[in-house]
Amino acid sequence: METLLDQSDLDEIYQGALDAGLALAARDALFMGIDNAVRSMIYSRADTPADALKIELGRLNSYVNHTETNGYHFAVWLKNAADRLDANRPPEAQFFRNMAAKVAAIPPRPPRPITAVSVIDGARAEEQSNQKVKVAVEVLRGSMPGIGTRATNLLVSKRVHDALHHIQLNILPLWNKALGVAESDPGLAEGLIAAQLRQLADKTDALPRECSILQPNEPLRLEAQATSDRLAHDCQAAEAALAGKDTATLRSVMERVADTVKGDMPLYAERMENYRGGLDLALVGMQLTVMAEDATNAALRDDAGRLASKLGEIVQDLNVIGPRHSQWQRLDERLVSTERLFGFLMFGPAIYSAFNLEWDAVDRAIASLSASLPPDRFDRVTTLRDGFLAVCPVPVTIGPPATAAEPFASFVTELRTVFQRVDSRLLDICNQLREVTSQLAQL
Repeated sequence: METLLDQSDLDEIYQGALDAGLALAARDALFMGIDNAVRSMIYSRADTPADALKIELGRLNSYVNHTETNGYHFAVWLKNAADRLDANRPPEAQFFRNMAAKVAAIPPRPPRPITAVSVIDGARAEEQSNQKVKVAVEVLRGSMPGIGTRATNLLVSKRVHDALHHIQLNILPLWNKALGVAESDPGLAEGLIAAQLRQLADKTDALPRECSILQPNEPLRLEAQATSDRLAHDCQAAEAALAGKDTATLRSVMERVADTVKGDMPLYAERMENYRGGLDLALVGMQLTVMAEDATNAALRDDAGRLASKLGEIVQDLNVIGPRHSQWQRLDERLVSTERLFGFLMFGPAIYSAFNLEWDAVDRAIASLSASLPPDRFDRVTTLRDGFLAVCPVPVTIGPPATAAEPFASFVTELRTVFQRVDSRLLDICNQLREVTSQLAQL
């Protein structure tokens, strides 16, 4: 089984914890800061505190993650142990603090294959002769259809959301720029718009395929089809307007597409939150833990333990990246409003206060997300923000110069580019979750 620390380090931690009386410590204090769903997969039902401590340390050591939260659970436990010993046993506290730093410094490792299929085969073979495994299998059989459906809906919502985000970030800005040069260079504008419409058609045509894993009458599938139909209609209208060199209609259609993106992206983000909140993954982890402890077949014990570890990684990442994605989605909604108001600043003081309020909200949102940004991206966001403010100080008291449009657009685009990276991370997590749950649903 893949582990974070080698056995000698783990033995030293175990002996140190025993000597310091941590086997008898309040378990919740040592696990403080670790998600409840993950705790349920770590906790042992062993007969003695010493045995429970040994098993739990082994499970913490085997929670090998392959993303930014690698080693998170074990490092938190070790820090909690150090905090508990600080007052009365400083040398032992420092030992646990050093071990926590060692675990936290372990980089992500290449992902290992998901082993749900082998768990299913082993559980089917053993459920007839092992009552504990039989009960665990029955619980999974009763719960997995619903959990699997929600995981699938989460994934589809994410895919549709990301298609709309791509349109917002990669298609609409170039379409708008092309319209800006339509009078001075109609040939260039026509080529640029034609390229964006081909991309839009590709994304629109892909939406029904993204939903094909859902049942035909699933509400989410019907919603996505409605989104696709509106975009397809606008794409056809834009192609006709392009052929007729009708710039006014092209701009009108572009604004309709932007309205669809603006209205539907938050809708699918909300769906994602609802489906994520309805996943009872702790229940799944508990049944896998039963198999890992009580199966008589060694291969099943190992496979169930590794799958519980894998599921724990997914849960942890989902609980970190999911809320972060929601924060970025709310920031994006603020950006949409700020963009609209920026375009109206020419109309005078009546718009200034509304823009200033939205800008303050954007600033606060960026500050709340700053800790999650890689340093290079945070520096770039700050540089672009300062570049805009140098041309257009906020709070706005006079109409901005024409030269403010480009730095404003660059700042907004950079934020959305970072959001797209969060999109990519969450999509990967959703794909992993759907793979595990769809396989377990075959029990």
